[in-house]
Amino acid sequence: MQQLTEFEESLADLTRGNMTLVSELNSVQLAIQGAIRQAFKTPEVIKMFAKREPDSLRAKLDKHREDARLGRISNDTYVALTVEILLALQKLGEPLSSEENQVLRVHHEKRDAYVAHSDDDVATSALSLAAKSAD
Repeated sequence: MQQLTEFEESLADLTRGNMTLVSELNSVQLAIQGAIRQAFKTPEVIKMFAKREPDSLRAKLDKHREDARLGRISNDTYVALTVEILLALQKLGEPLSSEENQVLRVHHEKRDAYVAHSDDDVATSALSLAAKSAD
């Protein structure tokens, strides 16, 4: 009965034009999406992270390495993409080589910005939400 009353109140608000109603769950989901987008800028990396595809992430990393070697992408672009992929691999619990760990150490600002957003509960929820939005 209480749920029906709450539904009627929500419906009344909507019919009066109050479209700013956002439930707590929706607020959390929006925050999680924002954290993922801030941590990972490339849609492909977001999708691979959400689907827990470390082999695909490694293949993407190799492709970027080759593109940089051939001069197809700038060094700055290569470093940004590499850090993004390495952070995803690290968050998935994949072992990183000493060279990969060194790249993250050198670019610690980006890593620290990501770690600040990756509280364990949020990360777990983020994976679920990202997997849904990736499909």
